[in-house]
Amino acid sequence: YLAGLLSQQGYHVALFDWELDGRDHRDRYGSLFGVDMPANVFYTRCSRPMVHEVDRLQRIVRSQQIDYAIFDSVGFACHEAPETAAAALGYFQAVRRLGIGGLHIAHITKGEQGDQRPFGSTFWHNSARATYFLKATEDASPRTVGVFCRKHSIAKYLPRPFGYEVVVDGDRTTFRRCEVADVPELAQRLTVRQRMRAALQHGSLSAEELAAALDVPVNTIYTTARRGTEGAHAWLTRIPGPDGVTRFGLLARGSGHVQ
Repeated sequence: YLAGLLSQQGYHVALFDWELDGRDHRDRYGSLFGVDMPANVFYTRCSRPMVHEVDRLQRIVRSQQIDYAIFDSVGFACHEAPETAAAALGYFQAVRRLGIGGLHIAHITKGEQGDQRPFGSTFWHNSARATYFLKATEDASPRTVGVFCRKHSIAKYLPRPFGYEVVVDGDRTTFRRCEVADVPELAQRLTVRQRMRAALQHGSLSAEELAAALDVPVNTIYTTARRGTEGAHAWLTRIPGPDGVTRFGLLARGSGHVQ
């Protein structure tokens, strides 16, 4: 889906695939875009580790004038156990030789905080410019995938989490943007600050109302609010009410106005 969106913008995109095959991806691509599927997506089947495939992939990047590539998936492209430092460093050294941007898909480990870093490894996390964790709902319909940024080296702030509703209707699959905070199963992965921001998008609320809406102690709301109203990066303001109740509202970005 992401490859198709980039192709629609005029980029030449490669899919370097260690998992499925061309026919499987062709079927998926057709279900996403139908007869209007963008043409500038070049598929390549890979069978060896990245450190051994890189010369061939360099030739493909040059001959097809590739701007961006998607690598699926990293575990199969490693020349050593994925959780080792040598696997991460060797992989990224090879990728750098391609000279293009890329999206690298990796599976998480089941250990503690396995959703924080690819393979639970600091080396994978630190070597990437940005890392995102994707979590799909289990039984909800339509199924929703939440996208949570864990690191972004060049952004001033971490991008807000967002989601996609994945709707399958016959032989077509549609992605629709949605708010993670509106999906209870995914909202649990948001911080209290993120959940407060989402709740206040609809208008100001008191601490007690926020605590009830988020199902957290009211003291947690006050602690988060105190941090959100202080300093140069304040995002929250207190609003005294005529009924004597103080409510909280969002500040519009770059201003002192209540949003």
